[in-house]
Amino acid sequence: MTSISSLPYASTNTAAYGSPTAPAPPTAPQVETAATSPAATNAVNVTLSDAAKAALKGQAEAPTLANITAAARAAIDKLLAQANTKVALIDGRATIDLGGLDRRSLFAVASNAGGGFTATEQTLASATTAFQFEEALAGPVAASRITRDYAAIYKAGLAYLDKAGPEEKATAKWTAQRDVLAKGLQQATATPGVMPDLPNDPVAAYIAAHEEGVPAVGPRDIQKVAGDVRAALDAQYARAADPDAPISLADFDDRALAAIALDKGGLFSDAEVRAARMEIRDRNNDRMTEAYGSNVAAGSSGTLGRDLITRYASMSAEEREAQGWTPELYARLVQNYETSQKLASMAGGAAGGLYGAGTSAGPASLMDYLT
Repeated sequence: MTSISSLPYASTNTAAYGSPTAPAPPTAPQVETAATSPAATNAVNVTLSDAAKAALKGQAEAPTLANITAAARAAIDKLLAQANTKVALIDGRATIDLGGLDRRSLFAVASNAGGGFTATEQTLASATTAFQFEEALAGPVAASRITRDYAAIYKAGLAYLDKAGPEEKATAKWTAQRDVLAKGLQQATATPGVMPDLPNDPVAAYIAAHEEGVPAVGPRDIQKVAGDVRAALDAQYARAADPDAPISLADFDDRALAAIALDKGGLFSDAEVRAARMEIRDRNNDRMTEAYGSNVAAGSSGTLGRDLITRYASMSAEEREAQGWTPELYARLVQNYETSQKLASMAGGAAGGLYGAGTSAGPASLMDYLT
């Protein structure tokens, strides 16, 4: 998968880092039982104490910003103590991991709510938030390289933004960013396969910052292609109503199919590898049938060899391997093509002179072509 890098710190899945504490559970309710008559069957009246009522009310209400801030401060202090340091960053590198704080807590630290956080702690909280946003985009962006489904990226970005707390949602930055993502989703939905073009687009900025592109010589690394294909397949499975339904590889290009069929990184199941190989076989059959039919219709067989040679030259090494195009096969194609061209040229020379009418050199012999 596409790797996302920000400030170098550990995995965000760190349960030991703590999070804002939840209100204490209510005390046990006081129970009064009243038997009103012999016919009554265990009539029970429950009366909550004042302490229990207060606890239940606290559970129903969201924690205040002051509560969030205090819990975040305590969590950071604990992390600093565990790391045996008093600063969150040293030479720009993270000494603690704030991935265990929730979104609202990170915003409290980044915005220095209550004025209790250092500049380095604010920087680290901002970087952690940015990293989590990138994590939300990483999978859909990888899949889009195969499917060109840009709408899914904007949906993921909006889903991440909507998890913000009320304090963050009240900022102009959050409002502007969400507005851009909403417009991006609208454009991507209206024109599938076309990347939206919007100013200050965080999705476009992420893609530009992490797009590896195609090197000047050679195609994109097959392992990176495989990671993108894996993400695309996982997204396809997630959308499928029936988890046992066969996957569709119709929208995958030849290099994506080669990544599955070769499975050099062990990312794909046996069923997925078989499906990719079958798709490659069917495409090859269709292309050969089409090419042969076009040559027959044109009354020429020479262009078929030329088309096959051109096709081989345009493929990457992995595509050739997956499709069974060996160097020996290519050499035979070239030899057959050259022979057919020589024979065709000789036939033309016999009819009207290889070097043109009226020349004294005359046509070359068959031996000349074969040697």
